[in-house]
Amino acid sequence: MRELWPQLHDLFDSDDGSLPDVFVENLNGDQVITIYRWVRSQCDIYCDDGEPTLWHCEQERDVSIKSLDDPALLVISGRAERFRHGLTQFSISGVELPQLTVAVSANEIEFDYRMGSQWGPSQVAALFDFLWSIQGMAPDAKISHSHEGESKRSQPFTSAWREFTREKSAT
Repeated sequence: MRELWPQLHDLFDSDDGSLPDVFVENLNGDQVITIYRWVRSQCDIYCDDGEPTLWHCEQERDVSIKSLDDPALLVISGRAERFRHGLTQFSISGVELPQLTVAVSANEIEFDYRMGSQWGPSQVAALFDFLWSIQGMAPDAKISHSHEGESKRSQPFTSAWREFTREKSAT
């Protein structure tokens, strides 16, 4: 498998204060639910200012995400608004990933991360293994990367992801 770090280190290694995004788009509701359930089974969740919550439209109040059986289903069914929270204690392929944030909406899931020294070759490889698992749950999903607040997708990430998936599919 090709080494990802030389091609992608600029997207991970220097903390410039931004939170770049990894998008998993082109999902149907069942895929959003399946992926979110799997992600939650892999880690714990947090929020910097207390308990992670979502806005429950029917109850017209914030509700603790940890108290809900299936928060993604509430979003898909229109009973809750899109939500975001942190992921921690998250290991993939035996490597602990730096903290990520997940945002769940009706047809996509978005992850963001803080750039910095906590990222290295092993963590980027584990992130790609994580995304590969997601791709297996949603074969038609489009996975891409952009810098915070930008709609333009990162060409180095797209190229690396395309080659990674080609190599993984061949094995």
